[in-house]
Amino acid sequence: MDWIDCKDRLPENTNDVLVIDENGLMAVSCYFFAKNEYLWENRDDQIRLGNVTYWMPLPNPPNELDKVLQKEYDDMVNSMWMPTPKSLEVPSDK
Repeated sequence: MDWIDCKDRLPENTNDVLVIDENGLMAVSCYFFAKNEYLWENRDDQIRLGNVTYWMPLPNPPNELDKVLQKEYDDMVNSMWMPTPKSLEVPSDK
């Protein structure tokens, strides 16, 4: 991925992106519209960005992470599923 100059194009509203400011400081930020203006919201409160000059989309997570997240999701869904009690089962026409 290449850096995108803010003069050329800005990210879509509310997407997290990697940014770099005029001093070379990098952070994950979100670009959004509020109070009749567009603003950068830094995701790390300890980093104080100056004038954001370039940005790029965040990369996709590694495939291994996708598998871990899918397993966690599957486990959560399976733990929420409960079999229907016999008293509530609909009789079959066998």
